[in-house]
Amino acid sequence: MVVVFVLGLIVSSLLERRAEVVSIYNNRKHIFKDAIVAQNELFAEDFPREYQTWLKTADTTYQGEFNSSQRVDVLAARPEMVVLWAGYSFSMEYNTPRGHKHAIEDMNEILRTGSPGVNGNKDIQPGTCWTCKGPDVPRIMKEKGIAEFYKAPWSQWGSEIVNTIGCSDCHDARTMKLKPARPCPLRSLRASWRRRLQAVPPAHALARLRSVPHRVLLQGAMACTSPSPTTRASRSRRSRLTTTR
Repeated sequence: MVVVFVLGLIVSSLLERRAEVVSIYNNRKHIFKDAIVAQNELFAEDFPREYQTWLKTADTTYQGEFNSSQRVDVLAARPEMVVLWAGYSFSMEYNTPRGHKHAIEDMNEILRTGSPGVNGNKDIQPGTCWTCKGPDVPRIMKEKGIAEFYKAPWSQWGSEIVNTIGCSDCHDARTMKLKPARPCPLRSLRASWRRRLQAVPPAHALARLRSVPHRVLLQGAMACTSPSPTTRASRSRRSRLTTTR
């Protein structure tokens, strides 16, 4: 009886949420024509709870065992990472991540992006670094072209990207259905799916395996488990070196 009661509560909650979603969609005050709406505050009136949750990403008071919502200098805590990342921009500055609300702020302040335009300094990063930092990015990609966005210097888009990560990064503003705003994930998924379709189906692969003579399979297995002459010679050389030392 307890199980039936709990299942009843779950079903009731699901139905209530579904009715709530339908009510919200039928009574939306802002109907958008574009899939990308960069101003996150425009979603606040129709989706108040989600918007309030998004605002909480500005909080920096949480402190966990392994991470926090604060900006912590990882290189100061683990200086060996400076050596491991030598030659990479990560060796300049690397901090623990903060919430979405701080994405653009942290990008502008971190040493990895340099200080282009200051004292004659040039860009050290490409425009690619902005890719995941806000819904202004897909707008620029649409206006300027994807290739132009990527190859431009980092500072070129600084004045254009002002709205931090928000609703339109993951939702189509017209329907609020989940939809990646950047073309990269969709291209990757299409390519992955294409490779799967071109691959040999498991049933056909098994049929091919069954057609191989047993002695050939046995020889292959022995080759995998037995060291080759080259491997044996290498081990012998290591053994002699160890003995000499």
